[in-house]
Amino acid sequence: EKFVAYKKYRQLKAKGTAHQWQQLISKQLYKDLDFGKIAGRALALLVGSKFLKNHDLVEKYSEWIGGKSTAKYTGFVFELFKPLDTYTGWSWSTPSVEPQVKATINAQFAQLVQTGKEGVNANSGLLVVRDTSGSMGSEVPGCKMSAFAVAKAMALYFSEFLTGYFANTFAEFSSDCKLHQWKGQTPVDKWINDKCSCIGNTNFQSVINLFVKLYHQGVPESEFPKGILCISDGELDYCGKSTN
Repeated sequence: EKFVAYKKYRQLKAKGTAHQWQQLISKQLYKDLDFGKIAGRALALLVGSKFLKNHDLVEKYSEWIGGKSTAKYTGFVFELFKPLDTYTGWSWSTPSVEPQVKATINAQFAQLVQTGKEGVNANSGLLVVRDTSGSMGSEVPGCKMSAFAVAKAMALYFSEFLTGYFANTFAEFSSDCKLHQWKGQTPVDKWINDKCSCIGNTNFQSVINLFVKLYHQGVPESEFPKGILCISDGELDYCGKSTN
């Protein structure tokens, strides 16, 4: 039954009812693939697998993606960074990711940022506040990524829309709250250079304290972000009789 199903699936792809790139793959015409016509999510999956290497396409693809400042993508921003989610208990190791995978993440991330900046209501001006308490190392149901990684990806994306004092920044809070600036030229470099880890409790009051401290240090309210986008698993510390 499985053989028959696969055969029918291949025939469906080969008869013109599928995308051109799907037809070419079904016919094993790998050298004829136009990477620019492959759907964004499918492209990320192909590049992240052994597909390019198995069909001797690494050099061709690397040359193609190397000349692109953006590459189409319609998925969620955190999905792009799944190859870099290397949570190992209490720390994140430096991921071993091939150059073409890094180049794809950078180009597709740039496309999402461009789309956001062109949108009428997407240019948020929100500062992401990442919960980095110990519980954020848990896997998020449905996406096979840690809550820590999802929050990190969101912080990286929304930092692209901030200007002035808070440009290229995010805040993290656990026992205390700190303002960080991303370091690096590309999204992948910034991701790898971030040394935050998830440990400690969830003191949201420290976020309020951070803004008060920055104000007293001379940062004018006119420079403050429009608001915050708090990414947390919701296990907040208690403050008096209720949660923060």
